[in-house]
Amino acid sequence: MYCKNCGEKITKDSKFCKKCGASVLEKETHEMSEEQKLAYYRKRKKESYIYVFLGIFLIMIPICVIILFAIVGAFHEPLYGTWNCEGSIIELDSDDHFKLTESEEPYESITGKYQKEWDYSLSKEQTTYELELIPDSEFQSVKFEAIIQDETEDEMSLKMVNSEYPMSCVRMND
Repeated sequence: MYCKNCGEKITKDSKFCKKCGASVLEKETHEMSEEQKLAYYRKRKKESYIYVFLGIFLIMIPICVIILFAIVGAFHEPLYGTWNCEGSIIELDSDDHFKLTESEEPYESITGKYQKEWDYSLSKEQTTYELELIPDSEFQSVKFEAIIQDETEDEMSLKMVNSEYPMSCVRMND
């Protein structure tokens, strides 16, 4: 065996070179065996799965909350019910049907379907709807903007599109 530093011949049981004093012992390497490498990469792979699942979970929470609010909001609809709009009675049910009864004689009723789109702003003060009444008869459909005050949900302002004057409506007890 020879010294790696100076090339001098040394005996097998020597720990140092007699000429230069360099250590003869093999330096410990920091290389991992194949088994250690495999175990290390398996552990990292498991950890990466945990982070992926955690990321997906954290993304799904807000999505589920939004869907839950949408579902709860769909069941609690302040628009449904019977409204007295300055003498005319309008009934709006959850099956998208309406009945409008005029207060003046002859008491004529108009029935049909309605379509609604509500304003998605999360205002705590009011809920705004675009409401289109589509009669079953020969009458033309009429579009309204309906604003319900969220404090009591018993008052609604109903204004025809392209009109300046809203009607004041009050919820009637069914």
